[in-house]
Amino acid sequence: MPEFRDKHDLDIRFCVEVLKLQSLHYGWWTGEELTLDNLRKAQVRYTEKLVRLIPSGVKDILDVGCGVGDNAIALAKKGYHVTSISPEKSHARFFAGLQNVRHQVARFEEFSTAEKFGLILMSESNNYFDPDIGLDQCDRLLRPGGYLLISGMFKAKDVCAYAGIRETEGSYVQKAAARGLVPQKSLDITREVLPSVQLGRKLYEEYAVPALAIGKEFVSGMSPLKRALMWLLFSRQVRLYLDTAQYYVERADAQLFTENVRYLQLLFRKA
Repeated sequence: MPEFRDKHDLDIRFCVEVLKLQSLHYGWWTGEELTLDNLRKAQVRYTEKLVRLIPSGVKDILDVGCGVGDNAIALAKKGYHVTSISPEKSHARFFAGLQNVRHQVARFEEFSTAEKFGLILMSESNNYFDPDIGLDQCDRLLRPGGYLLISGMFKAKDVCAYAGIRETEGSYVQKAAARGLVPQKSLDITREVLPSVQLGRKLYEEYAVPALAIGKEFVSGMSPLKRALMWLLFSRQVRLYLDTAQYYVERADAQLFTENVRYLQLLFRKA
């Protein structure tokens, strides 16, 4: 089994191999019971609604931070030509044999091509890189009249408990406008994605907390020498696991989420 590279890689492996999800995004809920099966249905609904936001006339799409390819597959089925990029080499296996989808291993900040796109899609990937660098890339890669479609998290206020969320909607719109990207549509779907946060808390309390307790009890029963040896051999993996657990604790706090986060779908057009 390959070694986990970072928290993001562990996150993806957990979602795909343990939870058996075919998407990585929060989904679009409509009042269903909080279950994994309903999360999978909510994720399908989210992708369907995202595809409907694409303006008419768009033919080629750059899918930034494409994850496991669910959005790319849905877009290709609608006849769009999709270029999907991700910095994770392990993601390539999700795109093998797909028609109308060209996958490249690349960081968006470093992605370079002579091609111009009709639309750039960032589905929960807008916080993976500096917004100024990302918007400069959009300016270079979009043809005149092309679109930027973002579906992801923004800060509800300047002071935010979530360090990984970089911008408020207002500050991002200003930075986009400086590159000639004119806002066309803004949808707040925080309420529709919130059940995924609540389900995350439920799963954490039912499975992760007992598992952590068992692990702690197991380690405490070791001799000091064995504990020191285990830490020497597996300290990186343990830190990665604990960091990921802390990430989920924060992201699974519904009150903290609603106070600090706005999950928005923003559409811009290049003037």
